[in-house]
Amino acid sequence: MSHKNTAEPKVFNFRNEEGGPDTGPRMAWCYGDLGITVAFNYVNKTIGGLDAELKVLVNDLLQRRDAPLSGIKDAGICHGGAGVAHIFQHLRNDGYNQIGAKDIEFWVENTLSLATYKEGYAGYMTFFPKEDSDVIWIKDIGLLTGITGIASAFLSILNNDLNWSKGLMIH
Repeated sequence: MSHKNTAEPKVFNFRNEEGGPDTGPRMAWCYGDLGITVAFNYVNKTIGGLDAELKVLVNDLLQRRDAPLSGIKDAGICHGGAGVAHIFQHLRNDGYNQIGAKDIEFWVENTLSLATYKEGYAGYMTFFPKEDSDVIWIKDIGLLTGITGIASAFLSILNNDLNWSKGLMIH
């Protein structure tokens, strides 16, 4: 909580990096407000005390649909649309009823819209920033950033069975 952003205007609640330059808001399992929300939810289920903070975080995340506020550039679980959809489904199952089916559907549709490449698997490529501020797009079959994770997220949302993601500490 000591790392909470207090600057105004506030575009994100928690920095993506401790120290150094912040890359701005990004909804990601691996860092930023979405990842912090997952961690806080776990802590809240274990010892409690974070209900109010979680309500603020979830409500804030629901407002970040456009690319500049979400930072979503690709589709994977780690820092892409499939991860947002999957985590929203998980949070909804945990009782965060402000997350509606339409919110999850938005991120599923967003993820589907990212399958635009002639290369890649099923039209998906993974975004990787390079140190010189350039980016590269690669084919990726992996769980965290590739097509395996995208497919797993879609199947788990369809079946409302999110148990496989316990390995990612989402539960």
